[in-house]
Amino acid sequence: MPRTISVSTALFDGYSMELAIGEIALAGAIHVEPAFIRGYVDFEEGMFTTTNASRLRATAEAAGLGIKAVSAHLDLSGPDAVDALSRRIAFAAGLGASSLITNAGPMTKRAGIRKAIDAVLPRLEQSGVALALENPGHGRGDLLGNARM
Repeated sequence: MPRTISVSTALFDGYSMELAIGEIALAGAIHVEPAFIRGYVDFEEGMFTTTNASRLRATAEAAGLGIKAVSAHLDLSGPDAVDALSRRIAFAAGLGASSLITNAGPMTKRAGIRKAIDAVLPRLEQSGVALALENPGHGRGDLLGNARM
C-alpha cells in the first residue's frame, strides 16, 4: 500500500498538536499539514511566532515528518489582514513549509483582498512561501465560493 503523502492535523481537533503529529507519523504519512482554521480547530492568533514554528517543526521532524504546507486561514479583507497574513508567512517559513493555505474572503470585499495580497507579495517572495487560496466549503458569497466560479 502506498504511503500517505500528507495529512492535516484538522482531523485531530480537540487533541494536542503533538498527539496529532505522532498519530499521523504512526499512520505512515511522510508529511503533516498543521491546521489553524477557525471553526474547525481551536487556536490563538498569538501563536504564530518563530519560536512556536521552530518548536512545531522540531516536533514534526522528531516524528519523521516534513511540513510542505500549513493551513492558517483568515479573511484577507479584514482590517488586520496584512499583519495577520505577515505573521502566518513568517510562521510557514519557520516551519519549512513552501505553501500557506488560507481562505480569501467575501466577494463584495475583493478590492481589500487584492490590496492585502499585494501588500505581502514581497514577504512571500523573500520567504519562498506560496500563498494558496482555498474555498471555504460553503460556496456562498466568497471570492472563491466553489469550483463553478
